[in-house]
Amino acid sequence: MGPRGLWPLVSVIVVNYRRPDLAAATLDSLQRCTYPALEVVLVDDDADVDDGPLWESYYPGVRYVRSGTRLGRARATNVGIARSSADLVLALGPTTVVEPDFLEPMVMMLRGDSRVGIVSPHVVVDGERDRGEEVGLLSGACMLARRTLFDPDYVGGLAECYATDSEQRDFAGRARRFGFVAAHCSHALVSRQRSPCEEHERPREIYHAHLDRVALSRRLLDGWSFAAFAVRYLSVEAPLSAWRYARRGCWANARAVARALWWHATHATPA
Repeated sequence: MGPRGLWPLVSVIVVNYRRPDLAAATLDSLQRCTYPALEVVLVDDDADVDDGPLWESYYPGVRYVRSGTRLGRARATNVGIARSSADLVLALGPTTVVEPDFLEPMVMMLRGDSRVGIVSPHVVVDGERDRGEEVGLLSGACMLARRTLFDPDYVGGLAECYATDSEQRDFAGRARRFGFVAAHCSHALVSRQRSPCEEHERPREIYHAHLDRVALSRRLLDGWSFAAFAVRYLSVEAPLSAWRYARRGCWANARAVARALWWHATHATPA
Protein backbone atom coordinates (compact mmCIF):
# COMPACT_ATOMS: atom_id res chain seq x y z
CA MET A 1 0.00 0.00 0.00
CA GLY A 2 1.09 3.54 -0.71
CA PRO A 3 2.17 6.11 1.83
CA ARG A 4 -0.32 7.52 4.27
CA GLY A 5 -0.39 10.86 2.50
CA LEU A 6 -2.07 9.28 -0.54
CA TRP A 7 -5.12 8.27 1.47
CA PRO A 8 -7.61 10.70 3.07
CA LEU A 9 -8.35 10.45 6.78
CA VAL A 10 -11.45 8.40 7.59
CA SER A 11 -13.38 8.84 10.85
CA VAL A 12 -14.74 5.50 12.10
CA ILE A 13 -17.70 5.61 14.50
CA VAL A 14 -18.28 2.60 16.77
CA VAL A 15 -21.17 2.53 19.26
CA ASN A 16 -21.09 0.32 22.34
CA TYR A 17 -24.32 -0.30 24.23
CA ARG A 18 -23.48 -2.52 27.19
CA ARG A 19 -21.75 -5.12 24.99
CA PRO A 20 -18.03 -4.42 25.41
CA ASP A 21 -17.23 -7.84 23.90
CA LEU A 22 -18.83 -6.84 20.59
CA ALA A 23 -17.20 -3.39 20.60
CA ALA A 24 -13.83 -5.00 21.34
CA ALA A 25 -14.26 -7.41 18.41
CA THR A 26 -14.94 -4.46 16.11
CA LEU A 27 -11.95 -2.52 17.43
CA ASP A 28 -9.70 -5.58 17.16
CA SER A 29 -10.62 -5.93 13.48
CA LEU A 30 -9.92 -2.23 12.91
CA GLN A 31 -6.46 -2.68 14.42
CA ARG A 32 -5.77 -5.26 11.71
CA CYS A 33 -7.02 -2.88 9.02
CA THR A 34 -4.44 -2.04 6.35
CA TYR A 35 -5.88 1.42 5.66
CA PRO A 36 -3.24 3.85 6.97
CA ALA A 37 -5.29 6.90 8.00
CA LEU A 38 -8.01 6.11 10.55
CA GLU A 39 -9.54 8.19 13.33
CA VAL A 40 -11.62 5.90 15.58
CA VAL A 41 -14.34 7.29 17.85
CA LEU A 42 -15.96 4.94 20.38
CA VAL A 43 -19.30 6.17 21.78
CA ASP A 44 -20.15 4.36 25.03
CA ASP A 45 -23.94 4.63 25.08
CA ASP A 46 -25.68 4.68 28.46
CA ALA A 47 -22.44 3.96 30.30
CA ASP A 48 -22.78 3.80 34.10
CA VAL A 49 -19.10 4.67 34.63
CA ASP A 50 -16.39 6.36 32.61
CA ASP A 51 -14.40 3.50 31.10
CA GLY A 52 -12.40 5.81 28.86
CA PRO A 53 -9.00 5.11 30.46
CA LEU A 54 -9.62 1.35 30.19
CA TRP A 55 -10.65 1.46 26.54
CA GLU A 56 -7.79 3.81 25.66
CA SER A 57 -5.27 1.56 27.41
CA TYR A 58 -6.32 -1.41 25.28
CA TYR A 59 -6.81 0.64 22.11
CA PRO A 60 -4.37 3.57 22.06
CA GLY A 61 -5.49 6.39 19.84
CA VAL A 62 -9.19 5.63 20.13
CA ARG A 63 -11.24 8.71 21.04
CA TYR A 64 -13.67 7.74 23.82
CA VAL A 65 -17.02 9.51 24.20
CA ARG A 66 -19.24 8.59 27.13
CA SER A 67 -22.99 9.05 27.17
CA GLY A 68 -24.49 8.84 30.64
CA THR A 69 -28.01 8.38 29.25
CA ARG A 70 -29.45 6.04 26.62
CA LEU A 71 -29.22 7.70 23.24
CA GLY A 72 -29.96 4.86 20.87
CA ARG A 73 -27.70 3.78 18.04
CA ALA A 74 -28.52 6.50 15.50
CA ARG A 75 -28.23 9.39 17.96
CA ALA A 76 -25.06 7.94 19.49
CA THR A 77 -23.58 7.68 16.00
CA ASN A 78 -24.50 11.31 15.35
CA VAL A 79 -22.71 12.27 18.57
CA GLY A 80 -19.63 10.37 17.42
CA ILE A 81 -19.72 12.07 14.02
CA ALA A 82 -19.89 15.48 15.72
CA ARG A 83 -16.77 14.56 17.72
CA SER A 84 -14.83 13.42 14.64
CA SER A 85 -12.95 15.48 12.07
CA ALA A 86 -12.34 13.62 8.79
CA ASP A 87 -14.04 14.42 5.48
CA LEU A 88 -15.05 10.76 5.15
CA VAL A 89 -17.16 9.07 7.83
CA LEU A 90 -17.49 5.31 8.35
CA ALA A 91 -20.40 4.17 10.53
CA LEU A 92 -20.13 0.59 11.75
CA GLY A 93 -22.85 -1.56 13.26
CA PRO A 94 -22.50 -2.97 16.79
CA THR A 95 -21.71 -6.52 15.63
CA THR A 96 -19.60 -5.66 12.58
CA VAL A 97 -16.12 -7.11 12.04
CA VAL A 98 -14.14 -5.79 9.08
CA GLU A 99 -11.64 -7.54 6.81
CA PRO A 100 -8.14 -5.99 6.82
CA ASP A 101 -8.31 -4.61 3.28
CA PHE A 102 -11.99 -3.66 3.13
CA LEU A 103 -11.66 0.12 3.21
CA GLU A 104 -9.29 0.98 0.35
CA PRO A 105 -11.70 -0.02 -2.46
CA MET A 106 -14.58 1.79 -0.73
CA VAL A 107 -12.58 5.01 -0.49
CA MET A 108 -11.44 4.73 -4.10
CA MET A 109 -15.03 4.26 -5.26
CA LEU A 110 -16.18 7.30 -3.29
CA ARG A 111 -13.36 9.51 -4.55
CA GLY A 112 -13.64 8.27 -8.12
CA ASP A 113 -17.16 9.57 -8.77
CA SER A 114 -18.51 12.85 -7.41
CA ARG A 115 -22.08 11.54 -7.71
CA VAL A 116 -21.38 8.78 -5.19
CA GLY A 117 -22.09 10.01 -1.68
CA ILE A 118 -22.34 6.68 0.12
CA VAL A 119 -20.57 3.35 -0.30
CA SER A 120 -21.58 0.03 1.25
CA PRO A 121 -19.51 -3.19 1.25
CA HIS A 122 -20.57 -6.79 0.81
CA VAL A 123 -21.85 -8.03 4.15
CA VAL A 124 -21.65 -11.61 5.36
CA VAL A 125 -24.31 -12.39 7.99
CA ASP A 126 -23.65 -15.66 9.77
CA GLY A 127 -22.09 -16.97 6.57
CA GLU A 128 -24.65 -15.60 4.10
CA ARG A 129 -24.10 -12.56 1.90
CA ASP A 130 -26.61 -9.72 2.07
CA ARG A 131 -27.81 -8.70 -1.37
CA GLY A 132 -29.28 -5.42 -2.60
CA GLU A 133 -28.90 -2.40 -4.79
CA GLU A 134 -28.89 1.36 -4.25
CA VAL A 135 -30.86 2.24 -1.08
CA GLY A 136 -31.68 -1.39 -0.34
CA LEU A 137 -28.04 -2.44 -0.05
CA LEU A 138 -27.53 -0.76 3.34
CA SER A 139 -28.11 -3.29 6.10
CA GLY A 140 -26.88 -1.20 9.03
CA ALA A 141 -23.54 -3.02 9.22
CA CYS A 142 -21.28 -0.52 7.46
CA MET A 143 -21.67 2.78 5.61
CA LEU A 144 -18.97 5.10 4.27
CA ALA A 145 -20.23 8.62 3.51
CA ARG A 146 -18.98 12.08 2.69
CA ARG A 147 -19.08 14.40 5.70
CA THR A 148 -20.74 17.00 3.49
CA LEU A 149 -23.92 14.94 3.57
CA PHE A 150 -24.17 15.30 7.35
CA ASP A 151 -24.34 19.10 7.00
CA PRO A 152 -27.79 20.51 7.95
CA ASP A 153 -27.99 22.09 4.49
CA TYR A 154 -27.85 18.59 2.98
CA VAL A 155 -29.11 15.37 4.56
CA GLY A 156 -28.22 16.18 8.17
CA GLY A 157 -27.61 13.43 10.72
CA LEU A 158 -28.93 9.91 10.82
CA ALA A 159 -32.66 9.76 11.53
CA GLU A 160 -33.28 8.91 15.18
CA CYS A 161 -36.86 7.65 14.78
CA TYR A 162 -36.07 4.01 13.98
CA ALA A 163 -35.83 1.06 16.36
CA THR A 164 -34.32 -1.29 13.76
CA ASP A 165 -31.35 -0.93 11.41
CA SER A 166 -33.15 1.46 9.03
CA GLU A 167 -31.31 4.73 9.63
CA GLN A 168 -28.66 4.06 6.96
CA ARG A 169 -31.26 3.24 4.30
CA ASP A 170 -33.14 6.38 5.31
CA PHE A 171 -29.93 8.41 5.04
CA ALA A 172 -29.22 7.06 1.55
CA GLY A 173 -32.77 7.77 0.45
CA ARG A 174 -32.57 11.39 1.59
CA ALA A 175 -29.15 11.76 -0.05
CA ARG A 176 -30.80 10.92 -3.38
CA ARG A 177 -32.77 14.14 -3.15
CA PHE A 178 -29.50 16.05 -3.34
CA GLY A 179 -28.27 14.15 -6.37
CA PHE A 180 -26.07 11.62 -4.56
CA VAL A 181 -26.27 7.86 -5.04
CA ALA A 182 -25.34 4.91 -2.85
CA ALA A 183 -22.89 2.48 -4.41
CA HIS A 184 -22.13 -1.15 -3.61
CA CYS A 185 -18.45 -2.08 -3.45
CA SER A 186 -18.22 -5.80 -4.17
CA HIS A 187 -14.47 -5.86 -3.41
CA ALA A 188 -14.98 -4.77 0.20
CA LEU A 189 -16.05 -7.37 2.75
CA VAL A 190 -17.29 -7.14 6.33
CA SER A 191 -19.22 -9.56 8.51
CA ARG A 192 -21.76 -9.22 11.25
CA GLN A 193 -23.65 -11.43 13.67
CA ARG A 194 -27.40 -11.64 13.79
CA SER A 195 -28.87 -9.73 16.71
CA PRO A 196 -31.24 -11.52 19.12
CA CYS A 197 -34.20 -9.66 17.62
CA GLU A 198 -33.36 -11.13 14.21
CA GLU A 199 -33.09 -14.66 15.53
CA HIS A 200 -36.29 -14.69 17.60
CA GLU A 201 -39.69 -13.57 16.36
CA ARG A 202 -41.02 -11.79 19.41
CA PRO A 203 -43.94 -9.35 19.43
CA ARG A 204 -41.78 -6.35 20.30
CA GLU A 205 -39.33 -6.96 17.45
CA ILE A 206 -42.13 -7.71 14.97
CA TYR A 207 -43.92 -4.50 15.99
CA HIS A 208 -40.80 -2.40 15.45
CA ALA A 209 -39.93 -4.13 12.17
CA HIS A 210 -43.34 -3.30 10.67
CA LEU A 211 -43.36 0.13 12.27
CA ASP A 212 -40.01 1.01 10.70
CA ARG A 213 -40.89 -0.61 7.35
CA VAL A 214 -43.81 1.77 6.93
CA ALA A 215 -41.98 4.74 8.48
CA LEU A 216 -39.14 4.38 5.96
CA SER A 217 -41.59 4.45 3.08
CA ARG A 218 -43.55 7.37 4.50
CA ARG A 219 -40.37 9.40 4.87
CA LEU A 220 -38.83 8.56 1.48
CA LEU A 221 -41.66 7.94 -0.99
CA ASP A 222 -43.98 10.53 -2.50
CA GLY A 223 -47.16 10.51 -4.52
CA TRP A 224 -47.77 7.44 -6.65
CA SER A 225 -44.67 5.69 -5.34
CA PHE A 226 -46.03 5.73 -1.80
CA ALA A 227 -49.53 4.86 -3.02
CA ALA A 228 -48.17 1.78 -4.78
CA PHE A 229 -46.27 0.75 -1.64
CA ALA A 230 -49.35 1.29 0.55
CA VAL A 231 -51.57 -0.83 -1.70
CA ARG A 232 -49.03 -3.66 -1.83
CA TYR A 233 -48.24 -3.51 1.88
CA LEU A 234 -51.83 -3.23 3.13
CA SER A 235 -53.31 -5.77 0.72
CA VAL A 236 -50.51 -8.36 0.64
CA GLU A 237 -47.49 -7.99 2.92
CA ALA A 238 -49.08 -7.09 6.26
CA PRO A 239 -52.12 -9.42 5.99
CA LEU A 240 -49.93 -12.31 4.85
CA SER A 241 -47.50 -11.74 7.72
CA ALA A 242 -50.32 -11.59 10.29
CA TRP A 243 -52.00 -14.67 8.79
CA ARG A 244 -48.80 -16.72 9.00
CA TYR A 245 -48.42 -15.88 12.68
CA ALA A 246 -52.09 -16.58 13.39
CA ARG A 247 -51.94 -19.92 11.57
CA ARG A 248 -49.16 -21.00 13.94
CA GLY A 249 -51.14 -19.78 16.92
CA CYS A 250 -48.78 -16.83 17.52
CA TRP A 251 -51.58 -14.36 18.20
CA ALA A 252 -49.34 -11.88 20.02
CA ASN A 253 -47.18 -11.63 16.91
CA ALA A 254 -50.20 -11.14 14.65
CA ARG A 255 -51.47 -8.39 16.95
CA ALA A 256 -48.03 -6.74 16.80
CA VAL A 257 -48.44 -6.32 13.03
CA ALA A 258 -51.88 -4.78 13.54
CA ARG A 259 -50.59 -2.46 16.28
CA ALA A 260 -47.85 -1.15 13.98
CA LEU A 261 -50.42 -0.39 11.27
CA TRP A 262 -52.71 1.31 13.78
CA TRP A 263 -49.86 3.50 15.00
CA HIS A 264 -49.23 4.79 11.49
CA ALA A 265 -52.94 5.30 10.91
CA THR A 266 -53.14 7.56 13.95
CA HIS A 267 -49.79 9.39 13.86
CA ALA A 268 -48.01 11.80 11.55
CA THR A 269 -44.92 10.78 9.58
CA PRO A 270 -42.02 10.24 12.04
CA ALA A 271 -39.58 13.16 12.05
